[in-house]
Amino acid sequence: MAARIVLTSNGVASGARDSFYRVSGASPSTAPFTAFTASFTLSGAESTIEFYSRDNVFNAEAPRSRSLLLDSDPPEVAL
Repeated sequence: MAARIVLTSNGVASGARDSFYRVSGASPSTAPFTAFTASFTLSGAESTIEFYSRDNVFNAEAPRSRSLLLDSDPPEVAL
């Protein structure tokens, strides 16, 4: 199972300039952030996405994170 991830930013008076992300497994990563330029796919069972954006005057928000669990087991139906 895989999930397509898209990052969007809004609510900034000066306009959103760019966004950055990094992906890790169940534990936080120390890898550098990557510039978000297109959607990406997650295929691991458990992933954490850390992300932040900058506005047009280079103010950066504090990094935030979301943990995702991709369930590859099909549902079971009993009648």
